[in-house]
Amino acid sequence: MKTILHLLLTAVLFMASETITCAQSTEIWDDFVEKLQSWQKANNLKEDELSASETDTYSDSLIGEDLWKMGKEYYDAENYEEAEELFLEAYKSGCLLAACYLGFIEFKDENYKSAKHWLIKSLPVEESLDVSAVSFMIGVCDFLLSDYESTKMWMKDILSKDPTNANALLYIGLSQYEEFDVDEALATLRKAAECGSSDAEVAIGVYHFSKDHYTLAFRWFQKATKAENSEGTFFLSLCYLVGKGVTQDLDEGIRLMCKAAEMGSDDAMMFLLSLLNDEEEEADSDDFLDTQIVEDSSCWIKL
Repeated sequence: MKTILHLLLTAVLFMASETITCAQSTEIWDDFVEKLQSWQKANNLKEDELSASETDTYSDSLIGEDLWKMGKEYYDAENYEEAEELFLEAYKSGCLLAACYLGFIEFKDENYKSAKHWLIKSLPVEESLDVSAVSFMIGVCDFLLSDYESTKMWMKDILSKDPTNANALLYIGLSQYEEFDVDEALATLRKAAECGSSDAEVAIGVYHFSKDHYTLAFRWFQKATKAENSEGTFFLSLCYLVGKGVTQDLDEGIRLMCKAAEMGSDDAMMFLLSLLNDEEEEADSDDFLDTQIVEDSSCWIKL
């Protein structure tokens, strides 16, 4: 059961937030790339509209676009090393889209400082697009670099244009929590939840669970589960397995754990694999919770 204990204690919300971040970023990024490509085509890749351009001729910009297309093929094939080399050359030839992808590659590799560097280079294009994907990702980089003031600055800039942006509210709330401003954090996270962030619902649930407010935690996890949030479903399954906030129901707990795994929760998949590997070791769920999770509740909400 030690393996399961380790997995449960490390399946903390804000470790899971990296998974949340990637899911959010992918969706936002796809929309951004589509609009950016249309923008570049509409503006004929004019040098004076591409701040990243290091060329003097329009033909070089066309070369940059071709290099980007070649890099994109490698990128789609997950050959990021080859893609990065081509994106670098494309960027030098004036393709702003390449700078965006360089930032995303660095982000995937958890090189957040370098990712921010490249993303900042592509910021001016946001003025021509009805999206804030680059600003959002820069703010997320700052969050993962523990620069919470900068995170809030980027997210507040997004909110100035879109007051109900749930993702921006989420990261402001997470930053406030990291700065130990718990009351403000919870208020912001509730607003994010009202605006549609199921990740905020999970965050609030985890906070209440850590404070032994099990009924409240259960309700927030239920809301996130109804919104098809894999991490919310994972935590709801734990509530059933250990009988906190709800009558213990091992069958329902395992059913939800399987559902969370099917939805893409790495924590749920690892938990189920651990059960299979350690099935000969039976554990008392109540003792497990009372002696370990409550003692180490801070682990659940540590970023």
